[in-house]
Amino acid sequence: MSAPALHARLRKATGKTDNQRLRRLHKIPAALNGLQGVLHLEMDEEPTRHALEKLSGTHELMPLSVLSADSEQEEWSGSVMLKEVQKHPYKHLLIHLDFRELNTDKPVKLRIPLQTRGEAPGIRQGGVLQFAVREVEVICLPSQIPMFVEVDVSGLDLNMILRVQALTLPEEVKLASKENFVIASIVGRAAPLLDDLDEEEEQADQQAEEDADEE
Repeated sequence: MSAPALHARLRKATGKTDNQRLRRLHKIPAALNGLQGVLHLEMDEEPTRHALEKLSGTHELMPLSVLSADSEQEEWSGSVMLKEVQKHPYKHLLIHLDFRELNTDKPVKLRIPLQTRGEAPGIRQGGVLQFAVREVEVICLPSQIPMFVEVDVSGLDLNMILRVQALTLPEEVKLASKENFVIASIVGRAAPLLDDLDEEEEQADQQAEEDADEE
């Protein structure tokens, strides 16, 4: 599914006073860190918020169209990535946005969410699947940014771990780190040994005998 289109307009003025004025008009002050410099923008709050809520993550590229401050003429258009979001402390409102334009010919480093595939045998044995991380950092061209990185857990038995270098990535996507850290594991309490059970039963019998003698 393609990312929702965003719309903005160049600002005539900037600064704290103008930011407050825009928010009273239900608009969002925003900034686009472009390849040619910074563009100061204003965006309608409600439709922008609804569009951003449809994103799968901040790593997703979005089309943005920027109109002139005084007319309907388009001044800039392209794909952007959400860099920072500021929200109202208690109202369901956005109060500031930062976007960045990516060089389509230059690899970018970013964090991609993990998505599980398959069923781990260790879970059927009473274990629990635990993730040490929920994202991994990768390097790729902007046009090759994956929506997620798949984690196949179908080979994980009880007390087994899965390391990051075991992930299968698209050919054009590389891990940013050379460290082979753990990303997931199956943990759970193993069945007690027979000797342990016998010892527990013997201790229980001894305690019962002592209680009977006291009576």
